[in-house]
Amino acid sequence: MDTDIVSLCEQFPAAPRYLSQVYLILRENEPVVGARIGERLGVTPSSVTQTLKRLEQRGLLSREQSRGYTLTDTGERLAKHYISRHYLLERLLVDELGVAWDVADDEAERLQMVLSTTLEHHIAKRLGHPDTCPHGNPFPGSERESYLLHAPALTDSAPGDHVRVIRVTEEGEAVDGLLRFCYEQRMMLGSKLTVGTRNATVLRARFKDDDIDIPLDFARHIRVESAA
Repeated sequence: MDTDIVSLCEQFPAAPRYLSQVYLILRENEPVVGARIGERLGVTPSSVTQTLKRLEQRGLLSREQSRGYTLTDTGERLAKHYISRHYLLERLLVDELGVAWDVADDEAERLQMVLSTTLEHHIAKRLGHPDTCPHGNPFPGSERESYLLHAPALTDSAPGDHVRVIRVTEEGEAVDGLLRFCYEQRMMLGSKLTVGTRNATVLRARFKDDDIDIPLDFARHIRVESAA
């Protein structure tokens, strides 16, 4: 796997980001179209089209009329490995070094290109083999993957509900300001909220003896479970 990753990254540096996003969109049961990838990665439509075409030519993607792009077996294998090492590096940066959520995401993207499998295994052992990234997104194939992926959004909660934060979606990570908001509010995984009222733009919740206003654009990407 090391040889495959190093070779592909050297020849095609954009491949990890694109393959990972295709995989993550597919596991949310959403169609993979260029516009959706462009939104998540912050790149122009023309760049997305060119990159997806190159990945298809390399046998890493294929196109289906009903779902748009999908991964070939090789593409899926590489995507899972990219995602797993990215999540692991995020956990190292956040858990061990105290790096902010949004900063850790960017740094992990750079570091994953040069991480060896040997060091990857050492990091996983050191961290106790985590099964999610710091934002609660599950490693591919983890035991809790289905549970976390299907957890309800904070916006599905009713006033008075007691809930626990268990995930910020991958799509939410791309929403400007969401990870920074969670980090600055110290609203991390396991944080307990009492849901309050909402209006057209914000949801109010009780958190650590204070009322906080969570923008609805953020709240719909925060996944929760009952804390009653």
